[in-house]
Amino acid sequence: MRFAAILAGTVLATLASDKMYGEARLEMHTGGRVASSAENGGSNLFQWPGVYFESRFKGDTLLVHFKDANNIYRLYVDGKALLTIQKPGESTIKLNVLGNGDHTVRLDLLTETQSSVGRFDGFSVPNATDALMPASRARQIEFIGDSFVVGLADTSTKRQCSEEEIWSTTDTQQSFGAMTAKHYDADYEINAISGRGVVRNFAGSAGDLLPDIYPYTFYNKSTKYDDPKFRPQIVVLALGGNDFLPALHSGEKWTSTESLRADYIAALFDFIKKLRERQATAFIVLLAYGNGEIYADYASVLETLKASGETRIGLLAASGLARTGCNWHITIEDHEKIATSLIEFLDHQPEVWATPKSD
Repeated sequence: MRFAAILAGTVLATLASDKMYGEARLEMHTGGRVASSAENGGSNLFQWPGVYFESRFKGDTLLVHFKDANNIYRLYVDGKALLTIQKPGESTIKLNVLGNGDHTVRLDLLTETQSSVGRFDGFSVPNATDALMPASRARQIEFIGDSFVVGLADTSTKRQCSEEEIWSTTDTQQSFGAMTAKHYDADYEINAISGRGVVRNFAGSAGDLLPDIYPYTFYNKSTKYDDPKFRPQIVVLALGGNDFLPALHSGEKWTSTESLRADYIAALFDFIKKLRERQATAFIVLLAYGNGEIYADYASVLETLKASGETRIGLLAASGLARTGCNWHITIEDHEKIATSLIEFLDHQPEVWATPKSD
């Protein structure tokens, strides 16, 4: 099989044999929850959305190695989007005629696939002397939530969509989290799963709750996650909409919305306390979509946290959302509004990027 396209008038991309490798694998800077598996030849495995891979090299040729039949990716060279790659399977894409000199390359994961683990086998170049060390960033920010944080169907143009349309119009890299992080040139993790809640998943559906899965690299909870290099200065939590949608039905453990809300508030408080244990110095932003009941619940939890001595925490309402995407999800225009509100909020508190001095 062969795939070819002329990009930007100069770059030739070809789909080569899956056995085609260059002389030297490039060192990578990774974003998001990524595990390198020695059992899989150093492959990069991931399941949480919004991951990305960055490298540097010199010369006019680059090879990109995939082993993923479930996701959509976007490839950038020198900051320019060159290719969108859908379900590449086990393949190698070779980019030619990139021009002499130093280059940067970035691969973004766009889609969400809860039932499978993605795999990326990295970048390589023909000669070892062409490999350069990737750059790193001083700022780091984490986003925790559900489908809005994922950016589910954020590029959609209608509310009625098939499952395939929801999947194909999802671009986590255009979510408000990614927008905010890129504004500050910060590395980011987007630790969110569509449909999951704090004490109740959407419509009371089965499956682990977000706080139960959060400590793990993969959704089957087989591997605890802890990257010592990722210690975000800011953690944004936007979770809870699924807990109350739709209304309770017979057979659920709560007899009223009031009892559900009480459990939700208690569990949210516990989850934030665990986040604080995990990230001792991070500034935590509680982000509510609008100023309704979720905002009120966040405010209640915030008051209790502050009474217990918590100081590095704030509350933000993101309002005026049109929600014109699939199944009333927010589109890129709404994500831009949220990112703008969040950036304004953070800019009024510049100390959030600084690590507090210990006593």
